[in-house]
Amino acid sequence: MTASMTDSQVLDEALASYLEQSAEVYDPRLGDHRFDGFRTFAESVIGDACRKIKVHAFPKVDAAPDEGISIGAISLIPLRRADGRVYEFAVRENGVDQFLVRTLHTPAAPGRSRPSDTVVLLRPGAQYGISHADFSDRDGTHNWLRYRCHDGPGVLPGLTVACQLILPFVKKEVVADRASRDFHTAHSKEYMALVERDGGLPGPLTARFGERLLDATMGAIFDRIAVELPALVAKVGHLMTWPDNSLCYNDQDENAVVVRAPGAMGIVQFIAPSMEEPHYASMQVLRQDDNGKPLTAESYLIPVGNGDMVRSIEAFRNGEVIDGQPMMSFDYATRRVATTPAFLETKRYPRIASTIDHVNIDWKGRRGEGYEQGVHRFVEYDGLGQERSRPPVTPAL
Repeated sequence: MTASMTDSQVLDEALASYLEQSAEVYDPRLGDHRFDGFRTFAESVIGDACRKIKVHAFPKVDAAPDEGISIGAISLIPLRRADGRVYEFAVRENGVDQFLVRTLHTPAAPGRSRPSDTVVLLRPGAQYGISHADFSDRDGTHNWLRYRCHDGPGVLPGLTVACQLILPFVKKEVVADRASRDFHTAHSKEYMALVERDGGLPGPLTARFGERLLDATMGAIFDRIAVELPALVAKVGHLMTWPDNSLCYNDQDENAVVVRAPGAMGIVQFIAPSMEEPHYASMQVLRQDDNGKPLTAESYLIPVGNGDMVRSIEAFRNGEVIDGQPMMSFDYATRRVATTPAFLETKRYPRIASTIDHVNIDWKGRRGEGYEQGVHRFVEYDGLGQERSRPPVTPAL
């Protein structure tokens, strides 16, 4: 049936299938579960891609010489362990490593009836992976595939680029690979149709699905910011506005401050460095017209410890652009999201409204938490004071 459909029709069908499982209204109490409906897609498309890379790409890289295999400007470079085995390879473009692909085999054991293989996609130097999935193949006692993947849609920009770099090396094999097709026919054929159009691994059409999915689902979160951030500023903004005062809450582990700018307002929050790594401050910005109508919203992740947090706050107050930080923006007129893999791959996009909800609704002023004069915690933790200055911690993405 899908053979007679256009790419746009295949894309529309896949998105409609997802939106049937997605709540239109954002519930802050379920922020981490906003994209639970993505799991069917993840276990179908991402699980299948990881299996194909493990089954078809790894053997070729393992059999290659140390300089790897190349097609044009793209190379797959084996990274051998001391025993000579390849559990990892680099995806290199024009001599520069773009991605790392790792695999791990877990044998069956008591309490684990089936062996499994895990495939992880990373960027070089990153602390956490972009994507992570495992699968159990058919064997003598099990005649079905099993995929497990908890990734959200934020992995798709990086994943689809990596898969398209790998695809030329395994094109013939993945086109002929029918292992997943019967398995997915019953419940995810509309998702796998995207992959077939992309040539057997997730590619441009799958990436467009991810973009449209974020447009359709992040809007409800930004709508909440448009309502709740002005309410927070009206209610307690005078008690926690940069640079006069701030809020320390949640057992004094978290710090928040309202920031005002011409035609805009924002809130910045960070957790003490010992509590969270990679260590970011989150900044939510709402821009309005003269009548208070929301125009755009932005969410930034700003490294703490090297002065970037304070510099970004001051830049915003002065009406300047906040440059060089991972971010997501939303246009209320077009209902479109603009973002970057660096922001999405931190996996924090489902929770961008959480600080506003916590301060505006949930915070009760207990356990000695409260509003403080000045913003000394922000200055000191950002490495600009003496007491808590520390080497910069800038995550590699």
